[in-house]
Amino acid sequence: MHNLEDLKNPLRATNFSNAFRELIRHVLDSLAPGKEITNCKWFKPDPTSRDGFTRRDRIHYVIHGGLLPDFAEEELDIDVSGEAQTLLAAIGKLNKFVHVNEDIFDVDAVLVAEVSEGAIGALADVLACAEGCRSNLCRLLEDRVHTAVLQEVLRETINDIDIVATHHIVEGVGVEEVRVRGLTGSQITLAVSGYVEVELQWGSGGDMSRGDGATMDETFPLTCEFTSSVRTPDEFELSPDSLQVDNSSWFGTAQ
Repeated sequence: MHNLEDLKNPLRATNFSNAFRELIRHVLDSLAPGKEITNCKWFKPDPTSRDGFTRRDRIHYVIHGGLLPDFAEEELDIDVSGEAQTLLAAIGKLNKFVHVNEDIFDVDAVLVAEVSEGAIGALADVLACAEGCRSNLCRLLEDRVHTAVLQEVLRETINDIDIVATHHIVEGVGVEEVRVRGLTGSQITLAVSGYVEVELQWGSGGDMSRGDGATMDETFPLTCEFTSSVRTPDEFELSPDSLQVDNSSWFGTAQ
């Protein structure tokens, strides 16, 4: 950005283009490691590439991980091909300014602005598209996640509730937020937060019938984590020991 602001430097277009092209490379290499791309069902090595990966491969991975491009475009309403092409075209324009020659020496300010803004915007759009892909995936899976959470709460023994009362009955579960914690070449990790509604009971059934017991409705915050394969995104498995119910309000430690 300092290069762009250096209006008196006739090489500012070259300096910016070199730096920003390298920034794009670092971003793509960091967010799309080759070992994860290799795990993607959609990946096919490019024999013309030094390491088998192309920029397009890395852009695709950044946007939708191991999910199939057709799934991302049709089910998640993500323009994968369009976003990839826009960034690749922007890189192509940067390439024209990389080597110093008479044509790019002291480039017109309007052209510099057009090329630089296009490159910055294209990279930002790819990252926003990746975020949109994950948000849309959460919305697509929300109902299935709610059902999965309810099943796990009914199946699991929740010690954090058991220590509050003699017995408890689950009356309902609410899911407040689902977010993609991880999207790799093979796996999706979903972080879920919500609440569980229970009826707490103190005393046995006999105590209750004699009027010596007591019941109370209560709601506790709940968090858990699910994983699924990118090939079957709607089939979840609870991560071991991830189901947590926060009972801190009962012990005066709630934040």
